[in-house]
Amino acid sequence: MKAFLKEPLVYFLLIGGVIFSLSSFFEETYEDAQEIVVDRASLLRYIQQKTKAIDQARLVRSFETMPHAKRQQWIDAYVREEALYREGQALGLGKDDPIIKGRVIQKLEFITQEYSEAVLKVSDAQLEVYFDTHKKDYYIEPFVT
Repeated sequence: MKAFLKEPLVYFLLIGGVIFSLSSFFEETYEDAQEIVVDRASLLRYIQQKTKAIDQARLVRSFETMPHAKRQQWIDAYVREEALYREGQALGLGKDDPIIKGRVIQKLEFITQEYSEAVLKVSDAQLEVYFDTHKKDYYIEPFVT
């Protein structure tokens, strides 16, 4: 038994087994990381994006009455795009890409514009008062060409 405990291979296998069991305990499994969940909300967002539908209530009504085959086509398209997107992310295809960088900037500007418009709601009365006090800034001398 003493000769067995003096072998470095025994300690190597023991330490390797402990590290392997700890890493598998703390890391999520490969299958979980690759799972694409298609829920009602994500599918509705996807359909709205693809059809450019503005009226949310109308979209929900058409989704509820949608035939099973058509709904399955939407699900298949969503899963395909999500899988391609994740694979592209894993391959680092978006890294240092000026088009993707520009799209992210555009999206952030769009979001902040909506936020600022929501925060800075100005009534017509406030606009009239502002215009009346700053009329001289908007006046252009008449001219003939």
